[in-house]
Amino acid sequence: MFKTWDATIACQDETMKTRLEQDSRGQEIRLEILDFSDDQPAATPGDELYDVLIALNIESCDSIPELVAERMIEVLKVGGTICILVSDRLLSRIQNVFDNNDMRITVIRRPGTAESQEPSVLIAERQYISLTNGINGVVKNAEPEQITLILTANPTKVERAFSSELNMILTKYGHKVCVFPWDSSISRLAGKSCISLLEFQKPLLRDLTEEDFGRVKQLVLSTARLFWVTGFDDPSTSMIDGLARTVRNEVPGLALSTFHASDPSLLLPKDLAELVSKAFASGGKDDEFRVMRGLLHVSRIEENTALGEDISSLLPGISKTISRLPFNQLQYPVRLGVQSPGLLDSICMEEDDLAKTELEPDLVEIQVKATALK
Repeated sequence: MFKTWDATIACQDETMKTRLEQDSRGQEIRLEILDFSDDQPAATPGDELYDVLIALNIESCDSIPELVAERMIEVLKVGGTICILVSDRLLSRIQNVFDNNDMRITVIRRPGTAESQEPSVLIAERQYISLTNGINGVVKNAEPEQITLILTANPTKVERAFSSELNMILTKYGHKVCVFPWDSSISRLAGKSCISLLEFQKPLLRDLTEEDFGRVKQLVLSTARLFWVTGFDDPSTSMIDGLARTVRNEVPGLALSTFHASDPSLLLPKDLAELVSKAFASGGKDDEFRVMRGLLHVSRIEENTALGEDISSLLPGISKTISRLPFNQLQYPVRLGVQSPGLLDSICMEEDDLAKTELEPDLVEIQVKATALK
């Protein structure tokens, strides 16, 4: 039945545990007993996650059954299964808990509509959630995406703690997470989705060696998606912004995003990891993120055509007075000018009076044949 899964029996009966271990018929089954009573600390995904949990006596414990079900969900792997024997009087209450956690439910009960003294079997499966489609627009039953966390060759204690929290959160949302040390072969990351923690604690781009420059270039151009995270307050962290903007302009469709936590000490590693996960999961067009005072900010420009026209009409020298004419039809010398400072659509060529004056003895006139604008 269990094949090679890890199985956890959520009960207090050592005899039953021993019996199940003896009946495993050579299969690799590891059995544990979990206590979800009120006097125990709440179960958290950070300790250990399990494939299967079986509760045979949920009604005999002193805790509230709904709280027991919630705690079971917290230690269940994505794709894992909970099996509970529950009476009809508690069936709907436990079922509501699983419904609220988007779990797939199957109930096996005796025939008949009247309440039975025999317990029903409630089976709940924790479905996969695709984090790449956004926290608010999740897609159930999607195959988990593999995400690679890139760490420095010698990660600090803070970096290890943060990467561990980030690993657990991504795993909770159904992703397969692996860790890649910076001193390994970059070719292994080709075509993968990566979160870089290379500048989470100290600068990398500021003091790039020739070898690291080649590795960063290969990393940027070969990965399917690169999410670059910085976690310290230093002007050098802005270097990745200039690099990312330039590369995105030069290579259309390149997925390169940046995330800045200028003062991560204001947040717990778990809270910062949650913000990184949400930014990584955002399905919009945003590609630059920054955490300030615990809030996630994005750099976004929304063009408002109507408001732009209103502002133009209030400024002197509005662009409506500009006429269009080919250069070869101009009868006088011109120079580049702007009629309304701050309005790009008011940039134009205007008559150059200086060109009509006589040259001073020590001046030279140059006839320009071609030029470039950037």
